[in-house]
Amino acid sequence: MDSDAESYLIDKLQSSDLDQIHQLFSNFLQPFSALISFSTAPKPKKSKKPSNTANEDSRSNVRSLVEKFLPFLNRALSIIPKCLSETPNLDEQIGSQLFRIYTLCLNCLECLCSQLSGKPYSVHIQRIRLIHCFEAWGCYMDAQNEGFSILESLREIEIGVSGSKAVKKKCQYVPILVLDSVDKDFALLIVEVVVTLAKCVSVSQSKEEGDYRRVITLVDEVAPWFRVLDASVHERLHKVFVTYLNKCTLFLVGELMDFNKDLVRQFCLATLVEYSKSLMKDQLQKFARRICSSLFSQGYDQSSSIIDILTCILDFMSGQCKVETECSKMEFLELVCYCAIKCRAATINLCYCFATYLTKTAGESCQVLSPFDLILRLYGTGLFVSYCNGQSGQENSITTKNKNDGSVIAFLLDNEDVFYNLASLLPRLKCHFRTSSKDISLPIRAEYNYSLDSVCQRSLIKSNNEASRVCKMEHGMPYLLCYCNALKFLCQPLADFVNSSRKEIVAETEDASFPTKLCNIQYVFHQFCDVFLFCRRLSQKMQIDIIAVLLAKVYVTPDNWLQKSKILIAKGRGLRACGIEVRQNITVRHQLAVAFSLRALCIQEADPNSQKTFEDISAALDLWLNPDCCLADDQGDIVCENMPIVLFYVVDMLSIKGCSEFHTGLYELLIRLFNRKNIPLQKCLALLWQCRRFDHALCASPVSEGLIATLSKHCGEFSKSVDFWKRCMNGSRPLEMEFHLSLSFLFINFSHGSPHIQSSFQSNIKVDEVKQAVSDLTSSVPLCSGSVFLAAHLYHDLCGRMISNGRLIEKSLGFPGPGIL
Repeated sequence: MDSDAESYLIDKLQSSDLDQIHQLFSNFLQPFSALISFSTAPKPKKSKKPSNTANEDSRSNVRSLVEKFLPFLNRALSIIPKCLSETPNLDEQIGSQLFRIYTLCLNCLECLCSQLSGKPYSVHIQRIRLIHCFEAWGCYMDAQNEGFSILESLREIEIGVSGSKAVKKKCQYVPILVLDSVDKDFALLIVEVVVTLAKCVSVSQSKEEGDYRRVITLVDEVAPWFRVLDASVHERLHKVFVTYLNKCTLFLVGELMDFNKDLVRQFCLATLVEYSKSLMKDQLQKFARRICSSLFSQGYDQSSSIIDILTCILDFMSGQCKVETECSKMEFLELVCYCAIKCRAATINLCYCFATYLTKTAGESCQVLSPFDLILRLYGTGLFVSYCNGQSGQENSITTKNKNDGSVIAFLLDNEDVFYNLASLLPRLKCHFRTSSKDISLPIRAEYNYSLDSVCQRSLIKSNNEASRVCKMEHGMPYLLCYCNALKFLCQPLADFVNSSRKEIVAETEDASFPTKLCNIQYVFHQFCDVFLFCRRLSQKMQIDIIAVLLAKVYVTPDNWLQKSKILIAKGRGLRACGIEVRQNITVRHQLAVAFSLRALCIQEADPNSQKTFEDISAALDLWLNPDCCLADDQGDIVCENMPIVLFYVVDMLSIKGCSEFHTGLYELLIRLFNRKNIPLQKCLALLWQCRRFDHALCASPVSEGLIATLSKHCGEFSKSVDFWKRCMNGSRPLEMEFHLSLSFLFINFSHGSPHIQSSFQSNIKVDEVKQAVSDLTSSVPLCSGSVFLAAHLYHDLCGRMISNGRLIEKSLGFPGPGIL
């Protein structure tokens, strides 16, 4: 072999100059031309067996080619895919040459396979890479041709069959699998080719019906080979396969006018079957709905095709209901509801056809029908009413008839069979649902008790319909929501009929059956109201039960107080929605107010500038100060146990922020609480004074106007006198001293200009007395934080008094001397 020629071709292949590259390779690989022509020529049905000498000469020729060309072929086949991967940088003609070289090298390598070690399908694995290169270049037809060529070649390899007779089984594209103990690599090769072929049809959005018919055949023939694969490989490739089938199906349905409806129906069914066998089985109902949605987006001149494909899909989904759980049946009813609504919005012809299908699907004998079948009949009845009550309007859509032509009685008489069926249907349905019962028992299953994120919280956030779905199974009425939706669907056309014909309905008529038929319509409305209200109560009861679990077993630690406040708010709203009055359950209102307060404190920590803090405090005060929240009631003993602490925290926070807007309400609540515990008002004020909870950061006055206004309601004008405040401080000398020190220079705020008031504050409090009081307060063991707080304020007020008298030096030197203040 000319090594220089080989090196030249490899270097040229790796360079940017690829002009005439195919011709150069063809000339270099000319020795393979005879073998390639022989391998690609059609084989005669009967041929003479070659002699041993001829076989030996052929093998000798191949061995010599192996020795000369195998390293070159391997090197070229490793480089060409890399060159083709540079798609944006290659000219189309250069790309075409590279593909022809790629195919030539693979054909040459295949000629050498008989004298190479390894598996008989090694070259086929290399050809998969060629298919992927075709895909990358958008040459989907070339990729399909190569794929089917590979499958045809693989059929000649007897792997996984018990003998030559086993191959006699008819198979159009994919090799036959007879034995289960087949080479898994061979099975993987076949499956990968089939998946790639499905991808090519999907991505190319081919308009050739033959492409889709071949895919349908491949789906059936490749199924045994999927089962041979390892579980993980099977799951991965089957999921990809189903995804491409999904895309093909939606394209066919979306382009329904360009394809034969039988082909579309067959492809839909094949895809649904594969969906039901895949890991995406839980998405089957969603996929079916997407198909239906695409169907209804077609022009309504395709009504015949739409109903054929629609019934095919629903037949399959109905079959799934027979082998699956109650949830599958409910999902099917949801799909029926969607299709029924779309049919009613489309044409009266679709309404009639779909109503007939639903009635047939539900069964002929009404005596043995389950709730599932009865609900199907209910939808069918609703569609029949729409068909009878509607007429074709603009774009052949459903519109309500104008009943002002005196046709109400005729309408009822002409559709007597519909109302007769309705009269027999509703009582049977009502027997399955105890919607008139007010006793709703909803046991929470054990696995829900500790599941916060997966069950409880998600149920609170979702809509009432979703929230009630879990509990319906426990309650024994899994079809309740479906029944409610079906009644709603039936009520809409009946309501249209009644509203458009109200004048004739109230007029007298001689037909004896007329009132009976109207009573049947009224009965439908009443039943819908009962079921709707029962669903609301059921949903809210479930929320309350889940909240109870959260409060008892989940949000029980201090780091969950913010979440607990949110749950309490949700509970209060839920109970109010259920019609539970606060005066019948004072705990609810109190818990809701506490929740608002706790959330306000948490928000202050997280975002001090948030206005939400004040909104929550306002909401809490509105609840507590509401007349319905009577703190004097005997039920409030436990309720009010920790309420003062919460209020003190709120007062302190507002004081720090300099906000006095809510002080009047807060002081009112504190006074009520102390009165409830039979604590005298004077003692209450002394306690608040000692804690300095009468002022705020932006006011120099030690007593806020809000407190004075609140006290005036309870004590009248006397609360504004100094004597009243002095009496409050009696019994505690340090407290009296602190009161005198802080208010002596502010007496004009109380009873302006009164000489009596002025003389009341001309006390002879000495510095030594203050020091002694401080010493007494701080000498107790253990040391009380309240005493230290009062002692600090004594010194603070003493300093303020000395500064106001101009005694700055004494203040800075630590109060020397026993001077009189």
